Amino acid sequence: MKIALVMPPMDSGARSRSAFRTLHELSKGKPHWTPLGRRLGGRCRASVDFEDFPKGLILLGTMIDARHELRIFNFINDHQSSDEVMTFAPDVVGVSCSTGSSLIWVDQFTRTMKSRQGSTVLLGGPHVTLDPHGSLTTTVADFVLLGEADLVIDPVLDHIDGRAARLPEAGVGTYVSGEPVIGPAAIVHDLSILPQPRNDLVDLERYLSIGVESSRGCDRACEFCFLSGFSPRCRWRPRPVEAVVAELAALSSRVDLRRKKLYFLDLSFSHDRQHAIDLCDALVRAGIDGEKWTCTDMGLDEEMVGRLLAAGFSHVYVGVESGSARFIDRYGKTRSKENVLRFFAMTKRLGLVPQGDLVLMAPGETDQSLEETWELCKAIYRIPAVHPRDRSRASFVVHLFKLFPGTRAAQALARNGVTLPGTLRQWGELYERLASGDYSALGAEVGVSRGRLVWTLLRFAALNGVGYVIPRLVDRLSQRLSRTLPALARAHPRDGLPQLARKALLDGWLGLRRRGWREERCVRRLRRDGPVRLAVFDLDGTLVEHRNVWALVTEHFPGQARTARRLHRRYLRGELGYDELCRAVVALWRPAPSSAFFEVLGARLVLRDGAEELVRACRAAGAELAIVSTGLHPLAAHVGRRLGIDRVFANRLRFGEDGVLLGVERPLAPTDKAVVLERLAAELGVAPAQTMYVGDSRDDLPAVRWSGIGVFFDNVNRHKAEADLVISSLRELLPVVCSG
Repeated sequence: MKIALVMPPMDSGARSRSAFRTLHELSKGKPHWTPLGRRLGGRCRASVDFEDFPKGLILLGTMIDARHELRIFNFINDHQSSDEVMTFAPDVVGVSCSTGSSLIWVDQFTRTMKSRQGSTVLLGGPHVTLDPHGSLTTTVADFVLLGEADLVIDPVLDHIDGRAARLPEAGVGTYVSGEPVIGPAAIVHDLSILPQPRNDLVDLERYLSIGVESSRGCDRACEFCFLSGFSPRCRWRPRPVEAVVAELAALSSRVDLRRKKLYFLDLSFSHDRQHAIDLCDALVRAGIDGEKWTCTDMGLDEEMVGRLLAAGFSHVYVGVESGSARFIDRYGKTRSKENVLRFFAMTKRLGLVPQGDLVLMAPGETDQSLEETWELCKAIYRIPAVHPRDRSRASFVVHLFKLFPGTRAAQALARNGVTLPGTLRQWGELYERLASGDYSALGAEVGVSRGRLVWTLLRFAALNGVGYVIPRLVDRLSQRLSRTLPALARAHPRDGLPQLARKALLDGWLGLRRRGWREERCVRRLRRDGPVRLAVFDLDGTLVEHRNVWALVTEHFPGQARTARRLHRRYLRGELGYDELCRAVVALWRPAPSSAFFEVLGARLVLRDGAEELVRACRAAGAELAIVSTGLHPLAAHVGRRLGIDRVFANRLRFGEDGVLLGVERPLAPTDKAVVLERLAAELGVAPAQTMYVGDSRDDLPAVRWSGIGVFFDNVNRHKAEADLVISSLRELLPVVCSG
């Protein structure tokens, strides 16, 4: 049979694109969901992130037997059209019904497919699970799929194809002898039995966001959430860590994940702390690239945030819901405003970008509760972000309350006399009204005027624009230029751009070293926050001229340099862990060198021009000094003694009683640099804003992001665009250090 799985559009069509709806999308910090944003995206899909990856349909398509001809049609952002579905002429059409005014489109589309093609119609998704009887009896659906239909979809298709006489007991609703018969919702209790998702069912190049599951369900039953209407309860279940990593590895073999955003679809990523830690560690070991986002709760601590950052997570969604004390007590999620502020302060200080999900216009909402929510979000915005990935301060995804059928909120409204819709199309029309700011259908349950709501959304649109959208767009532009312009500058080494023009491209267009501008900004920041009290330096290429002291040592063992480079490439690909890399390189040093060898080699290291002068200036200004390096501790300690720096952190080596090298004692990975820097600042009582870190390679990126003033040397390192200051000589830091 021909099977068409369909993802509906976001709304019911042209009449949904009102000024109010546009304002609502802007208040979410999602200008790409506005009508203009969609048109621009249609012309330039590679530059707008639409987050429209049809993961649910991919999971269902994975379970469909290969004897069927399957196609997935995505109507979000007009990826496909109705004519394409008609041309395909499917025997079975399965449509995903989430919620919203798109239900109007679903009703119209399925009636067209039934009348013109005679297709068997399947409806599934959250709305169908919450209102199976109405979804079956008030539409042209032949079957409705309830809950998690992974194990249900193929038996249903076998039944339609005449291969099976009986239907599954759970997860299906249909007509028997003309009467609707509906079973309970299906739940996949053990996710390990599911096969790897066939993400190749869609064109991955069309999507900037790729959805991934590491768990399903949620143990909470928030009154406004669709899960509170599920029966049986859709509790949290983990997916095996190995399966998640294997899926991402398969994706990386198909597309360049560095150009994608990996969105973990979990409703509560950190529900099981150990599962989240194991997954983060596995992602680090596998070297899975790509910017990662997920949903979590406020139970994260600093260690967990560090694990997320090390695994490549940049953003987390957190359910703030409301800033009103009454709603906080009612929902029981965030506990208090103070707890919310502590969480956002901690994540922003460590460099993770938090995004707060809000639910406005819930039953009981008033002008005062809206204002309390706004004041809490303003307080969150004002918390300084030390060094987030994209320089954004915070963002808030402003959801307007939706009345899901069967939920606790819907049951309470029904008890209070509110008339609920009776058909699938009527539910879509109700959502159309709510999405336009018309809450009169809820009667007196919401005591907020439309004008007050518009004013609130305007303020959130401005806050998200200044604090999130614009900084993120600037960051993306900077990253794109940092990748393209250096290549352009090097494209014509002989008869193309002269050296001066190439330097102008790198310095001017990239904005990395506009002379004096960034230095003055750093000085102003230090005059505001206080002078540099902790100056931390990388070793290789920063305090010394040698770019890699590991390679410097390996050069003394003929024939091993090529093997060491091969090992390093395996580490970059994720085939080796950092500690494995260190042990493997040290094993190449045969015969094993002695501690005296490292002392002699340390004495030969050439200090960077201006290193001694800068260290003296830092000490005179009262700043504490440290070296944090992924180099070798004996060499770093020797340089520390030469410069008078006592605090040295690097890869320690273990020597025997005879002074001969035995191995690596304690590896210090690049991801550990920020952790060491943070711990050192805490021990010395130094605020992050008063720290300075100087490095020269991507290994220094975590520490550069964390520190108050992150400094990179002006080299070919593409990550230098993330630094506060880019220098060509250590002497350029003297005005910054002496500014206090």
